[in-house]
Amino acid sequence: MTNSGISPYDDPSFSGMIEVSPDQAAGGYEWAIVPRSTIIAGSGIVIAPDADLADEKSGYLKDYTSLGTYGMINEASKFLLTVNLKPEDGLYSYDIAYAFDNLWTPGPANNWSAGASQMLYTNNYKNYQGYVHIDGEFKFTSAPDWDHTNFGFAEAGKLSTDGGAGNLNVTQNNEPFGNSLYWCTADIVALTYTTTPIESIAIIGDATVGGWSEETKMTPSEDLLTWTLKTTLTNGEFKFRANNDWNINLGGSLDNLTMDGANITAPVTGEVTITLDLSSLPYTATIK
Repeated sequence: MTNSGISPYDDPSFSGMIEVSPDQAAGGYEWAIVPRSTIIAGSGIVIAPDADLADEKSGYLKDYTSLGTYGMINEASKFLLTVNLKPEDGLYSYDIAYAFDNLWTPGPANNWSAGASQMLYTNNYKNYQGYVHIDGEFKFTSAPDWDHTNFGFAEAGKLSTDGGAGNLNVTQNNEPFGNSLYWCTADIVALTYTTTPIESIAIIGDATVGGWSEETKMTPSEDLLTWTLKTTLTNGEFKFRANNDWNINLGGSLDNLTMDGANITAPVTGEVTITLDLSSLPYTATIK
């Protein structure tokens, strides 16, 4: 399980994904939390729910001095287990929620069709991110429909899972902002989100005409999801980045570009046309 990466004394909330198979669910999938120090010490102390509440999806944990008391999951699915290890009256809270592979983003830009919207991806089933074409307002959904978990507006920067929650709105200078491309993030445990407007996308690196000191801007399509550039590449490496800054950048392989991915080695040299496709996951690029 992982937290935000800072000291667990400052952030005692840890989360991890559990995938329960049908066979495991039929027999009852048992779980408990074991601190790393306990494993090293070999003491066998675990943290688990009270036996009478073992199959509850949320509640409190307590210390047990021996194995034998566990939480229980009786459903086949992916789940995100989150625990807060800052004790309150000697107890630790826990929560089990469904783990989503992606989030969808229905709104006016796609006629409120989640299936036609851009998706956010995750590496930990807690934090999601991705490029989204937004026209004023939208929502996050956990499936390409309205029949599962829908995330709406609670307050600025905060999400609500209340089915009647209002739409999320993007603003600029405190005014509703129209048709544009955004880099969006969502934390479905903390129920927070961000939307960063994309003003430009460019390539930069020693394989490009500007080197690592000056980026070369790309041109967007009308729907802002395809970006192209005619330029010259030399031997070397490059990356895609947004807003003339490194906060939002894509690297890795051309057929699977990811946030903060590794530098991309130029596959060819000379005059080329580069096309970046942000319409669906994984993000891809072609160089011809």
